[in-house]
Amino acid sequence: MAELKGRIYELIIGDYSIGEGILINNLEIRFDVSKSADNTKKANSGVVEVYNLSPESLKMLESDYLEVKFSIGWEETGLQQLLAGNVVEKSTIKEGTDIVTQFILGEGYTSLNHAKVKTVVAPGKTIADVIEVCRTFMPGVARGGYVGTNLNNKVIYGYPMNGTPKRELDRICNAHNLEWRVDNNVLSVSDKNGLVSKDTSLAPLISPATGNLIDIPFHTSGEGVKLPKDKTRKMGVQLRALCDPNIIPGSLIRLESKYITGFYRVNDARYYGDYRGQDWYVDCFCSTADDVELA
Repeated sequence: MAELKGRIYELIIGDYSIGEGILINNLEIRFDVSKSADNTKKANSGVVEVYNLSPESLKMLESDYLEVKFSIGWEETGLQQLLAGNVVEKSTIKEGTDIVTQFILGEGYTSLNHAKVKTVVAPGKTIADVIEVCRTFMPGVARGGYVGTNLNNKVIYGYPMNGTPKRELDRICNAHNLEWRVDNNVLSVSDKNGLVSKDTSLAPLISPATGNLIDIPFHTSGEGVKLPKDKTRKMGVQLRALCDPNIIPGSLIRLESKYITGFYRVNDARYYGDYRGQDWYVDCFCSTADDVELA
């Protein structure tokens, strides 16, 4: 299969306080989006630069309450949403003959950082119940997969919460060796280095045969913070592929190359592109998903 051609995108920016927005899909843009399987360590975020917006659009985007939906894809496969969130910062500058507007984006930023959780979860509930109660205080964020043995732990004496959703998610997940992430306004939780789904049929295939593997993947440590003598330390790979929102941190990919083949868990991914330039890639840092995890 030849390399995919005809990159496409759709950027929707709206003022949620008044319900107005604009659609951008044919101007020059550049984007750089980073996602992690563990948002306790690194939040999902991105930068999108749009060239030569109209004066009317620039005027509309002066609001402090901007939401964003950013989708990318290929003419052959269609659009798929890469990021949904809020504009944290914005600026417009002149570069030569171009007007460049930069948006710094945070995935689920307002729901995670501006809401307030103040409640007590009843004694006898599970950690999964506590996380679900926290999620109900996050407007617009849906429940995804909650998968992991530690989620079944009971809160014997109840569990008080009094802070932002991000603070409370960090606190409970750090205490119970879990990791959480908000991706496209969906909250998912798993054990540390775990998988929300072990269904290998859902894993995107990355290989020379499909045309989406760029360069040669190489072995690396899957968990750089662990010492080499640590028996729980996993090996991993780093790779570059054509940009694909189906490659999601915390989920599986299937890699087939001349030297490396197997299923891997995506730990971190960086998606970046230039609509009229060369780049339209995703760089992945992955760890081994062994047979025990996939049983």
